[in-house]
Amino acid sequence: MAKGRGQERRAEIAALKRALMLEMHGLRFYQVAAERTQSKAARALFEDLAEDEKRHKEELERHFRDLLQGKPISTPPKGPPMDLKFKDDVISRELKAGLKDAWFESAALAIGVMLERRAIEYYQRRKETSKDPSERELFSWLVEWEKGHLSRLMALERSMRDEIWHEARFWPLD
Repeated sequence: MAKGRGQERRAEIAALKRALMLEMHGLRFYQVAAERTQSKAARALFEDLAEDEKRHKEELERHFRDLLQGKPISTPPKGPPMDLKFKDDVISRELKAGLKDAWFESAALAIGVMLERRAIEYYQRRKETSKDPSERELFSWLVEWEKGHLSRLMALERSMRDEIWHEARFWPLD
C-alpha cells in the first residue's frame, strides 16, 4: 500500500510541475504580448491575462510546496473564478479601429487561444485520472478558470478575424 501511495505522490508532483510550466508559459507570453503591442486596449487585456496566470501560478506553487512537505493538496479558493477586468467591446472597438496595424494583436489572440486550450486539455485529463479528490477539485477549479479565458479570447479572435476578412474583401465559403 505504501508503494502505491508513493507512486501517487510522484504523479501528483509531476502533474503540478506540468501545470506550473503551463501557467509560467502563459504568464510570460501575455507579459511579452503586453510589452510588444501598440494598442492600449490590447495592453490592458494582456496585462490582465498575465495577472490571472500569475495568480494561477501562485496557487499551484502553494499546493506544490504542500506536497513537497508531505501534506495533502489543499482545496482551491471557493467561489467562481475572478472575472477579467477588460471589457470585450472596448478592446474590439479599439483593435478594429486600427485593424490595418492589428496583425500582432490578432496573432497574439490566436496564440492565447492555443495556450488556453492546451491548459484546459491537460487540467481536464488530470482531473479525470487523479485518484485524490483534492487534486481533482484543484484541477476542476483550474479548468473552469481557464475556460473563462478561452471563451473571451475566442470571441475576440473571431470578431477580429471576421473584421479582417471583411476589410480584405475575403469571404470564406463556409
